[in-house]
Amino acid sequence: MSQQGKKDFTFINEHIKTKPFYKKKWFLKTGAAVGLAVVFGAVAGLTFAIITPWAKQKFGEPQTPTQIVIAQEEETDKPAEKPTEKPTEKPTDAAVTEKESEIIPQTVIEEKALNLSDYKKLYSQMYSVAREAQRAVVTVTGSSSNVDLFNEPSENNVEASGLIVAANGAYMYVLTESAVIESAERLRVTFPDATTVDADLQKQDPTTDMALVRLPISKIPEETKNLIDTSALASSCSVAQGAPVIAIGSPLGYTESIAFGMVTSILPTSVEDREYNMINTDIIGSSEGSGILVNLDGKIVGVITRDFSNQAEQSTVTGVSISEIRQMIENMTNNVEMAYMGIIGKEVTESIQKESHIPEGVYVKEIAADSPAMYAGIQKADILISINGEKITNMKQYSDQLGKLKPEEIAHVLLMRQGMDGNYAEIPADVTLGNAQ
Repeated sequence: MSQQGKKDFTFINEHIKTKPFYKKKWFLKTGAAVGLAVVFGAVAGLTFAIITPWAKQKFGEPQTPTQIVIAQEEETDKPAEKPTEKPTEKPTDAAVTEKESEIIPQTVIEEKALNLSDYKKLYSQMYSVAREAQRAVVTVTGSSSNVDLFNEPSENNVEASGLIVAANGAYMYVLTESAVIESAERLRVTFPDATTVDADLQKQDPTTDMALVRLPISKIPEETKNLIDTSALASSCSVAQGAPVIAIGSPLGYTESIAFGMVTSILPTSVEDREYNMINTDIIGSSEGSGILVNLDGKIVGVITRDFSNQAEQSTVTGVSISEIRQMIENMTNNVEMAYMGIIGKEVTESIQKESHIPEGVYVKEIAADSPAMYAGIQKADILISINGEKITNMKQYSDQLGKLKPEEIAHVLLMRQGMDGNYAEIPADVTLGNAQ
């Protein structure tokens, strides 16, 4: 067939056309997935928008706990002594003549004898101060189940006063005695209006026999919240020997008792890794008493606790200075782990250095059994002079430096130890710190 004939018969020319991308399976599947995602997102958003307001109204909006700082009254410098006035020169006759015409006012001081009415007013004012301070005092009860002699179940309750030291968006924190939480299966906090709320243990400090419990703020009725307040802490210089104080809580061994008195002495007491000032008063109390000491401004100056001398009977109320346990309370409130070395020490004063020829530092009176200090080879009568290169001359510096460290850290301690010849030599020791709680 000629070329012209082939052209005449070729009237069908096959051409395969590419399918559009929007009709392909992968595009259809992807589009379906995106469509479902949009639908599910819209439904979830609508559901969240409807449910969230209802949930907040029903259960309350959760609040994130914040870092707590235990504030205290700022320390003010003691008033400066009034300078002695220099004797003025006797005015001349001419000067007297010039001022003869001036009228010199005369001040008349009238003395008024105090009577019983004034005495009652003073006590009434002190009682008002005590009542206001009681807003920060509660009762903490630890309960445990027992079986009596007749094999019948009974409940054993241990009570002590508690001090409201802080609150954040979620919890309220109460300082109390460790005796309450020992063997306790249940902890309760009772407020002044008899409202009771369950609590749990936050932290415990075995050195001071104090414990911190916490309770949910959401469980406290609004009426009760209006009756309570957090404590106001005084500074260390606001209490001195002879100062009047008020004992609040259960200083006499029973709750909601109040007693008036004065500070008889303030004595330093050494315990493991710390030294506290103990405020002794002339208030007759009980060995089972607890509570707080406040000044006439209503500020807390001390926490009534067991005497560190472990006396079987305690006839007068004694408290530990609040300023020196403020940091401990703050650490327990924020759940901070505190380092532990286990040294009971005493400052080597300048007079002791001269009389006994002992180096400057902290004299090691005792080493706690099974403590990190004992395992590191620190001995009784050693003189601790530095921790991690920081000079140590007293127990406050020792406690402050230890407070910068954490459990399981290694503290590089430098000691002075007396040899057989009577001379002191430097002894290094590496102490792996323990946990104070």
